[in-house]
Amino acid sequence: MRAHEEKRDRERRETRERIEAGAKALRKLGSARQFADNYREAYMLFCVAAVFDTLAGHTERVPSVMVSDALRACQYLLEPLPGDRRREAGRPAGVRPLDQS
Repeated sequence: MRAHEEKRDRERRETRERIEAGAKALRKLGSARQFADNYREAYMLFCVAAVFDTLAGHTERVPSVMVSDALRACQYLLEPLPGDRRREAGRPAGVRPLDQS
């Protein structure tokens, strides 16, 4: 039973870190929009980042569909799309791609 608990804790920690990385990417995008004088989009991105921060802290108490949607959004934020020339440029430092196996 101990191994099962450790696995669950590790998965919960990885989920929290992934959502926090997505929130960081959203704040970075919001800062860029704010710098470009697009305050409405910047405000929206900062609000979504705040929701992600809240969700990261309470993953065990919210519906699993919210967590899975946040993880899917983080995947699109942190991983370049196929054919994207930037590849690593859009990914914050220290964030690794999801294991696709």
